[in-house]
Amino acid sequence: SKPRYRLARQDELPPSIGTSSAETWEVCSTEDASALLAGCSLDTVVCCSFSAPYADGMIAQTAALSEFAAAQPAGVVFATVDMKQAPEVASWASVTAPGVRLLRADGTVVGHVAAADVGRGALTSLLLPLLKTFAEDVAAPKLEALGKRFPKALHAEIEVEVLKGDVSTMRDHGLEALKRTGASPEEEEA
Repeated sequence: SKPRYRLARQDELPPSIGTSSAETWEVCSTEDASALLAGCSLDTVVCCSFSAPYADGMIAQTAALSEFAAAQPAGVVFATVDMKQAPEVASWASVTAPGVRLLRADGTVVGHVAAADVGRGALTSLLLPLLKTFAEDVAAPKLEALGKRFPKALHAEIEVEVLKGDVSTMRDHGLEALKRTGASPEEEEA
């Protein structure tokens, strides 16, 4: 049996359950669900996967959610609900079929994608515009404020110092490396 964790209301969410590489929360009870929503800021989108064993589209839904969670986009928290193991959570959320629901921390539903449609790219087409909106509305002003607070921390242009001299030494080192690896004369000329 999987360990059951409860989330507490706090400014930041505690470390995720399972692997630290993918921030996916497993919701096992209605208390977990309400604590997760309460722990998120109001501009956060919760991407919650409601799954059921052997339902159509579960493999694609799990893969898509894992891929998005691994990217850790700003402003999105990922959660999973096993509808068979936690039917009270699905009932509490008024979800009757497997799929992915996007909602705000206040419980407002932003979108819903059926499990069968996730494999056809419906989740991506719903989530990417939300991420773009988040970046424009929330992240950009925060970056601008940081830029004002810490001058030269963010640059619009890259400053590159030009090296003095020529690149013949660099070319010679590159040719030596190619010879050591057994490159053909045609590859050396390229």
